[in-house]
Amino acid sequence: MAAAAPAKSVPMTWAEGFAASFKAKLEAGDAAGVASLYADDAILSLDGANHAGKAAIGGHWASIMGGRGIILKVAQVSGIGADLTGGARVVAVCLTGEWAPAGAATAQRFASVFTLLPPAAAGAQPLVKNHIHRASTADSQAPNVPPSHAPIQDFVGKFIGAFDGAASGEARAAALGFAYADGVSMTFEQDEFAGKEAALRKLASLPAGKHKPCTVDVHPITASASVAFVTGQLVLEEHPMFYVQAIFLAATPAGSQAPYIIVGDMFQFNYA
Repeated sequence: MAAAAPAKSVPMTWAEGFAASFKAKLEAGDAAGVASLYADDAILSLDGANHAGKAAIGGHWASIMGGRGIILKVAQVSGIGADLTGGARVVAVCLTGEWAPAGAATAQRFASVFTLLPPAAAGAQPLVKNHIHRASTADSQAPNVPPSHAPIQDFVGKFIGAFDGAASGEARAAALGFAYADGVSMTFEQDEFAGKEAALRKLASLPAGKHKPCTVDVHPITASASVAFVTGQLVLEEHPMFYVQAIFLAATPAGSQAPYIIVGDMFQFNYA
């Protein structure tokens, strides 16, 4: 008898429900319904262009839809719950697949990450605080990073450099140990890993690879926490594969080894 599949975590189950709701509203051409998923102070980035606030976001979705639905073919969904500084907790959802905006001749490969903060009222629906959407491409594009968050882009660059520069899996885990919080939540594809030790063990098990980042977006989540979203290609054993990675960072106290620490990490290949 085949072993039973491991039970999905609450964030992963919730992510699948959110993805289904988002997809249904997009495909119905329901711009108001899509806008209802966002907080009043939400930030939406579509291919590097930022839209701030629920009203602006709703208007932008309406302009994209033009009264018609957007076909969304979701290939993979993952979700985590990450503890930020100051006691805040975020639920994050990452989607990859293909989408076809109204009037598009062909479907495009896409990747999206959403961060949702707990609602103010008990029993209310969590709302999207950040949404970053990219059409994956082999061509590098200008980073979408606020000037005040440039150090986060530098941190992500050092993180990628440490991964690529390690001579072995064990060396990779040792090189990346500085970056992860003890209680980090991580997904690799749809596999879930809880805690720093489990995350580093997974990273150590991976074959040698070289990242070729194409896009980098950084959004503030709270005053002391941010999300960095990277798309590009990861070359494994001479085979380039499209990937997306959402890294959730919390600021560390003065005098720490690094200015930020990773509290959540979501990695997916984009097979669409």
